[in-house]
Amino acid sequence: MNKALALLIAIIALFLTFMLGMFALLHTSYATPVAQTLVERLSKGNVRFQSLQYQYPLHFQFNQLTLRQNKQYIPIEQADIWLSPQLIRDQKIAVDSILLRGINLQNGLPTDLRSWPISVSQIALNHADIAQQGWVARGVNLQIKNPYWLDDSTGLPFGEIQLSVEQWYWQGEALNNLLLDMDYKPENSTVYGLSLSWRGAAISGQAEQYPQGWSLINVTLEKLNLSREMRHSLRQSGWFQIFDKINHINSLDVLNSQIELADISLRNVDISLENIYPHANIWQQQQGKLSLRADDATWLGQQWIEPIFSLRAEPEVLIVEDFSSEFKQGDIQWSGAITPTSASLQQLTIRGVKWVSENKDDFTSLSQHWPWVDNLIIEQLTIANSQLIQLVVPPYWQLSGVYAKGQHLTLVKEGHLGLWRGALNISANSASYDSLLSTQSVVEMRSEQGQWYLDRLFMPLESGYIDATARWNFQTLSQPWQANIHADGLPLTVLNKVTQLPFSIEGISELEAQFNGLAGDYATFAHSLAGEATLNIRQGVLTLSDPEQNLSHEPFTLEGLAIRSDRGRIVINTTPLVGKTLKANLDGHVDLVELGQGEINLNLQQKCRKMHFELLHDTQRTAYSCDADTYSDHDAAANNAL
Repeated sequence: MNKALALLIAIIALFLTFMLGMFALLHTSYATPVAQTLVERLSKGNVRFQSLQYQYPLHFQFNQLTLRQNKQYIPIEQADIWLSPQLIRDQKIAVDSILLRGINLQNGLPTDLRSWPISVSQIALNHADIAQQGWVARGVNLQIKNPYWLDDSTGLPFGEIQLSVEQWYWQGEALNNLLLDMDYKPENSTVYGLSLSWRGAAISGQAEQYPQGWSLINVTLEKLNLSREMRHSLRQSGWFQIFDKINHINSLDVLNSQIELADISLRNVDISLENIYPHANIWQQQQGKLSLRADDATWLGQQWIEPIFSLRAEPEVLIVEDFSSEFKQGDIQWSGAITPTSASLQQLTIRGVKWVSENKDDFTSLSQHWPWVDNLIIEQLTIANSQLIQLVVPPYWQLSGVYAKGQHLTLVKEGHLGLWRGALNISANSASYDSLLSTQSVVEMRSEQGQWYLDRLFMPLESGYIDATARWNFQTLSQPWQANIHADGLPLTVLNKVTQLPFSIEGISELEAQFNGLAGDYATFAHSLAGEATLNIRQGVLTLSDPEQNLSHEPFTLEGLAIRSDRGRIVINTTPLVGKTLKANLDGHVDLVELGQGEINLNLQQKCRKMHFELLHDTQRTAYSCDADTYSDHDAAANNAL
């Protein structure tokens, strides 16, 4: 027993003597060659260095190292190693920290360190340059606590990471001044802080990883400039693969940015997103929020000044809490709820809008992007001092000084436009359609309990007026209706623009009409139209042309033209057009069920010419009772006399 105890004491003494000798050697000129031999053997020849400096108790500084990886040599200016007082951990040399300065990794991060006989608590890189798998990072400062590799294919080890990069370049894009603080795990990683600069934009925020993907938290993008060309470039590159990994946006703010999407561009815009799932469509969101403010927006070719927009997105419904914008020198404001097939607005207010259409798509482009609205409800509608002018396709028209008030309106029902519910009053200081001009026009209508009423339509004209009332029961299957119209001083020149008459006509007309019928469908309408109308024309002029395009102007009057309809069979009584040099009459019959068999005839006789016009099918015949030269001379003399 005494011998065994003496042997144990001797072994301990020998070990202590060896350790003291080693520590003594570290302060002599023999430190470097002894450490070179020891490190080379422990690393199996993968690590070499030029010199060693030791600081008590466990700090070793190696200079001009060379690290061999996959037959590649990696130069390192300086490596600092702090051994753990524990010395051995998991049957490996225990290292508290490794700091590598001035390392240039042209072939990526080492991937075989887990096979080395060391156990490291912290790895740090200082002023490193790294190139790996198509990306390049310059000016890298990296610190990883408790690093570990799952396998040899793992590039960046898992662990608690703090990273700063002067520039990181990948797929044609450069990220500058990158700062990252994260807990990097095989699953459920956490980014505590991230900031960088990209294309002049400042980006910062946090993120959390879940099995479904990443969730962005308190992310801010400032001075982002995203053009359509840039979006296309990013989509063609691998950057959208990163965006695809984002499953949820807890909170994201875009500030002072310029953004162009497919059909909208936003200048100096602020956007805030909360609880948004970017890979779900807009109707699948769960309690998401979006707000927007911009200096101006261009949508479908129209400019909106200082738009403000906020909404809540819930399953199958978007609740617009507020939308307001300057538009066409006026203001528009509305709020309400939108579903995939309907819109229900609490209020819509339009003030001072002056919209002059000089392009063919001005009025149609907006409506064409709302084809899904099968039902449109507006509880409160207000239009004040607004103007619409159409200058694209003749006949031109305009409405100026438009005022409207509406309550509890249903304007689209099951895809059909109309006043299906509510009361609507519209007035215009000025309205014109080609040469037809009206001032102080008024339209009053309402719809209640399945009945639509045109209580008043009154349009003062330059030398007369148009007055109408109507009623339509759309609740029953047959939909009975009736209308009463009286017009006096109605100019006929507008007919030259809206119909394809084989002649032109001018004059002042007076019309009295009462009709009724059923409107369930066209067949019902065609079998039920009944009523009568009386038309008078004064100061009329027909302008006719001959084969040589010579024009003749025939003054006329028409009195008591009677149009009667009985169950869709319309009869126009033969009525003469009375003029000094004109003999003419108008008659016809039309069956709405058999339109092809009807006809409307205008027969004219001049001195040497008889003309027959069939207006319904646009045919005509001309017969001369004297030669063409005689007729032309006569026609020229008649025109001179006029």
